[in-house]
Amino acid sequence: MDSALTDEEIILLKELKGAGERGRILPQAQSALTRLRAGYVKRRAIKANADRYVITDLGAAALSNAIA
Repeated sequence: MDSALTDEEIILLKELKGAGERGRILPQAQSALTRLRAGYVKRRAIKANADRYVITDLGAAALSNAIA
């Protein structure tokens, strides 16, 4: 991802980092997740209509850089 993280993306990455390995279901944030799925989060299907998202190492590093 070439551009800086938006406030919404930073909030989402913080939520995912706090959720740890288990991840979170984030149905309200599809627009931000579209960009973050380019390497910052992983999607895990848990049901036919629900996905759980987990932060990647790249996402954690980007979050650290954004809040530094």
